[in-house]
Amino acid sequence: MSIVSDSDASDLRDMLSSLGSSDWKIKSTLTAPPPSLKPSSRRIMPTKRGLPPGVRRLRTPSDLSGCHVLALRAILDEIEARGQSISELRALVSEIAPSQAVHLGYSDDNNRVQRMKRSINALEIASDLAHDISYILDEEIKSAKDQLSVLSLQHGIASLPDDILSDVLLYAVRPTYPSTDMLLFISKEKECIRAAIKLSHVCSRFRSLVLSRSHIWNTLSNQITNVDLIRHCTKHAKKAPLKLYLESLGYPLSNDRFETFTTVCLESAANWHQLVLQATDSELWTNEESMVRLQTMSNNVSLFSRLTNGYKFPFINSLELDFERISAKVDLRDEKFHPHLHWTLPSLTRFSFSGNIPLPFSNDIKHLSISYEYQPGRILDMYQLLMFFAFCSSLESVDLKLTEWTSTTPCETKTFPFVKSVSFSFSDCSVDFIRTFCRALYFPDARKMTLQLNFQPSDPPPRNRFKRERHTDYGALMSEILTQHHYSGLTGLDLDLSPKRIYETTSDDLIQALYSPPFFRLPSLGDLTLSASGGWNLISLLDVPEDVHIPALQSLTLLVRSGDWDRVSGWIVALFVRIKEQEKLYRFKTLRIKLIHDFTHETESEIKSNRDLFERNVRNCVSQADPRIRVEIISNQD
Repeated sequence: MSIVSDSDASDLRDMLSSLGSSDWKIKSTLTAPPPSLKPSSRRIMPTKRGLPPGVRRLRTPSDLSGCHVLALRAILDEIEARGQSISELRALVSEIAPSQAVHLGYSDDNNRVQRMKRSINALEIASDLAHDISYILDEEIKSAKDQLSVLSLQHGIASLPDDILSDVLLYAVRPTYPSTDMLLFISKEKECIRAAIKLSHVCSRFRSLVLSRSHIWNTLSNQITNVDLIRHCTKHAKKAPLKLYLESLGYPLSNDRFETFTTVCLESAANWHQLVLQATDSELWTNEESMVRLQTMSNNVSLFSRLTNGYKFPFINSLELDFERISAKVDLRDEKFHPHLHWTLPSLTRFSFSGNIPLPFSNDIKHLSISYEYQPGRILDMYQLLMFFAFCSSLESVDLKLTEWTSTTPCETKTFPFVKSVSFSFSDCSVDFIRTFCRALYFPDARKMTLQLNFQPSDPPPRNRFKRERHTDYGALMSEILTQHHYSGLTGLDLDLSPKRIYETTSDDLIQALYSPPFFRLPSLGDLTLSASGGWNLISLLDVPEDVHIPALQSLTLLVRSGDWDRVSGWIVALFVRIKEQEKLYRFKTLRIKLIHDFTHETESEIKSNRDLFERNVRNCVSQADPRIRVEIISNQD
């Protein structure tokens, strides 16, 4: 663009020059900016000269004078008068204040230079106001969009029918997943109740819908210490099955507060469906707090037994008594730890007892779970266990978990018919104890069995490089358990082995346990599951002996990690080849691989890529035996 001369100056430039003059005389009619231009105190301020770079502020009413408005208005009026488009704005502004430098030596008077300075100054004034207005408008647009989103959401929610909106609200407050950890579950339920109460204060419709969903309010625990809130929950639970959890047997509630809590809960006893009593204790017996906790729990359980004595709970179908973590110094054979002995429980079908052998009582239990961990001072009375089983004439499934036991009193075998599913789990127990325990119990009608042998202690002793250890014949031990009572009717078998960690005396190399799963001892077996909780790297699978008859399997399930496949694939292929040779492969339906992923920092794409590679390896390997074998891969990340 050429250098500006006197003849090139426009009226617009003259006006802006006058506005930029230090001695301009225009009297402003504006004493304050219009309301729409007032800066908001909640917003970040745009630029002013003299502030650090990047720091901006809006001018205050005292900063805004008539020249700012007039300067910007002059430009806008000129744009309107010329009828120029937005794309021509730069050319228009360049006419006012050319951006090219003045050539040295050009003859011109000083007035022209001063006029350009004033024009630039005026443009800066207009620019500052334009920036302020743009910033405020951007903020107002953002605020309006946010309000529009809220209004749209409100309109969308208002348009939903009650049944759908009620489900949405229930999904919003309900814990996202069920948990087997009682403490975590109770914590989630408390969050659920808090969230429901907050939602009920949004509007009358939300309140009505939230209060109408009885399954939001049907969990009670001693962590809810507000009596009014307990009554609120039982009121709005209506006829939904109530679940009562007594964590730490009411601790830290004092005896008086626990009595009040129990009394209020008993007002809805006719609707209890699930009851959990849990006692916990610190191992630090020298700690004063531990002693206070134990005494409080002991008093509370005595109080609970007294208050509920003689009660009839018509709908309790699940009862769990968890005393596993309480000190062995507490006599769990005391009847106060068995309050159910003095109740009427016509609907009880599921019973779980941890920490001792339950005392016998008349029942119609169908599902029984007993967990018992050795502690110094504890004994495992097999006669009491067999007597308890004698009172359970309706049993259908039994789950027995024994930990760190080395001996028990041998006794004659007792037979318990009608039980269809049996689970034996032995963790760090001696082989003699396992044999004695399994010999005492016989379930002739069992169709499914889980047998878990874990020989890895929770606190392994220091390694002795000079002590030569040998692996137990784990396969033979499993075979003995399966055959000593003729479990020939089993159609489903789940075997889980975690052998000892035995090292070479001269190195850190692990000595693998030779293991032949004895499933071939069961002629009716159709579904087989194999796992190694301690890791398949501890096991060397032996091929099925040549002289045995393999049952007509319909499914095989393996629990593996991605790095375990090479350790088990050869055994899998050899097994299918044997089944094919015996002309029974046509009965086989599915090879199911349950892929266990440990926590890693892999991205989703890396996880997917690794899984796809694993799946290809599995399918290619299995096709060596027969390409018709159906493979199903399930991940714990699905």
